[in-house]
Amino acid sequence: MWRDRVLYELEKSGYSTKQFAEKSGVSENTIKRIKKYPDVTIQLATLEQLANGFGLTLQDLTNDTNTIVGSVKLEVVQEELNKVKDDYNLLIAEKNLLESENKTLLGRIEILEMKLMYTEKLLLVYEKFDKMK
Repeated sequence: MWRDRVLYELEKSGYSTKQFAEKSGVSENTIKRIKKYPDVTIQLATLEQLANGFGLTLQDLTNDTNTIVGSVKLEVVQEELNKVKDDYNLLIAEKNLLESENKTLLGRIEILEMKLMYTEKLLLVYEKFDKMK
């Protein structure tokens, strides 16, 4: 996890490997190993140098709440998830409203169909009456 954060901070800083090595005091080879090998291990003192080079504390660099996944902060992912959940809830509410309106419309259609049947029967009666004249 610390490696993801280091890679993110390196990318964000815009420093080249050489520039950041000079700034942090960590050897250029160590930084290259961190970039190249996902399972690289380094000493705690080196990790602290990296943190200082980024202007962070060791805790900032290793804190799980700021874990980086594919150069995206989990906080950003959580914000997006919350937006999607909000959108989902709005869609459910809209669906429920439409279903309610649909039930109302179906009831109105039933009433209109009954009126139509009644009117058709009346027409038949009037037509028979008209033929009797």
